[in-house]
Amino acid sequence: MKTQRAIETGEKALVGVNKFLVEEEPNIAIHQIRSEEWGTKRANYLKEYRNNWDNRSTSKAIEDIKNAIKGEKNMIPVIIEALKVKATMGEIHEAMRNAYGFAFR
Repeated sequence: MKTQRAIETGEKALVGVNKFLVEEEPNIAIHQIRSEEWGTKRANYLKEYRNNWDNRSTSKAIEDIKNAIKGEKNMIPVIIEALKVKATMGEIHEAMRNAYGFAFR
């Protein structure tokens, strides 16, 4: 009761209730994704990505990451190289987990 009275009289400030009230809700445009169009574009992108993917280069880059961790070397250059040969973040993360001994079993 005491707290409610303090809020009602303005003695106690409660943001959004008796102080700093928003008189009008802002009109925020919400981006709508057309799922069919987006899905088709994404599928085409992935198909193109996979067609240009070199498994040997990616595998070597992943091994380089593991070796850099074991040799306590700077990780940034080897990660950048892995990304250049289209290694995924998942592949890079898995290589790091394995090298540090945090592999999921």
